[in-house]
Amino acid sequence: MSAGRRTLLQWLAACCVMPWQALAASWRLPVMEPGLAESEMQEPDKLGDIRDSRIEIVAPALAEDGSSIRVDIMSRIQGTEAIALYASNDPESLIANFTFSRGAQPCVVTHIRLAQSQTIEVVVKAGSRYYRARRHIALTSAGMVRDAQG
Repeated sequence: MSAGRRTLLQWLAACCVMPWQALAASWRLPVMEPGLAESEMQEPDKLGDIRDSRIEIVAPALAEDGSSIRVDIMSRIQGTEAIALYASNDPESLIANFTFSRGAQPCVVTHIRLAQSQTIEVVVKAGSRYYRARRHIALTSAGMVRDAQG
């Protein structure tokens, strides 16, 4: 009787512990994200030059303070997989990279920090193609525009 009970307890323990071990092992495996690759993210100029009006960038044309600028990005491109946000005049040009799973609405709201007036660029990956849109943000200091470009 005790051998049957022991076997039953071993079987229950194996059934309860083994799935968790398998889950933990799969958690550690590197997963390929469908977003922009690391090399692609660092150099947006090599991604192609397809400008698209289906990418909407909502950001202020004039910002009083560059420490917190709200940027809303909406992609109406079918099959959007990733959205990357760049500011070329910042020390690190890639500001943010967002990846979307199937069925997710490709819309993000983020706050960015800019050191000077500049053009921000959004790159959208849909399938194997890249699309981009730009928006200039001028920073003001005490009512005066700093380094404004048209």
